[in-house]
Amino acid sequence: MNRPYVCDEPHCNAAYYQLANLKSHLKAKHGRDAPRKCRIRGCGKGFVTVEELNEHLRVEHGRAPIAPPKGHGSSNSSGYS
Repeated sequence: MNRPYVCDEPHCNAAYYQLANLKSHLKAKHGRDAPRKCRIRGCGKGFVTVEELNEHLRVEHGRAPIAPPKGHGSSNSSGYS
């Protein structure tokens, strides 16, 4: 049976039988609807946690991790300057 719901991100071959599963994939793997956005020009990927954003910055852009704002912990940090 063909999987009708296909991820539209470049280089991703994920496909699902249910739309809800595709939506979960897009949020978890590609950061759609994620509050922490990469601010590197031309990127804009989003992440749920600062840890995921930091890993992305290190692996994809060779950048040092960002620190969460003072007194806010990792759950409220966003982006990269």
